[in-house]
Amino acid sequence: MAEQKNTSKLNLIKQHDLSRQLTTLTEEIEELRSEKENLLLDLGCADDAGVKAVQSEITAMEASLHKLDEQKERYSAELDETLQQYKQLQSQAEAEDQQKIRTDAAAAASARLQQTYGKHYNAQLARESQQDVAAWLGESTQPTSIREQLSQYRNKQQLSRPVLKTDDHQR
Repeated sequence: MAEQKNTSKLNLIKQHDLSRQLTTLTEEIEELRSEKENLLLDLGCADDAGVKAVQSEITAMEASLHKLDEQKERYSAELDETLQQYKQLQSQAEAEDQQKIRTDAAAAASARLQQTYGKHYNAQLARESQQDVAAWLGESTQPTSIREQLSQYRNKQQLSRPVLKTDDHQR
């Protein structure tokens, strides 16, 4: 505008160009003001001070998101660890179940043999047969004492107890 006033009235071409530039810039300023008003409405703000409040809310939300990501990682690691413990306990339970079934089946077979053979039943032959079967299956054929069996039972009981954690993120 100042340049337009300083330009002589005789230089009509320059006056016209400056007038056109001034009109274009005025229109662009109006468009930018309109866009600013629309953005303020979208953000729910009345003026520029409201934008600062929205920016602080965004910063707080980003901090919360970061904290949630950290918690997700921590809980995912805990879940993986717990699943690993579950699988281990499940395999132990299956092994115990198989051993119980085998023991029950051996006792039932022994009782049936005793019933069938009566006084001709040979307990030593039955034990040797059980050891042969264990050897074929690749299992230990060494007899275990009552103390060893009791110790194994106690160890299994300790392993099967759930591990309770007391962390700061209790639910």
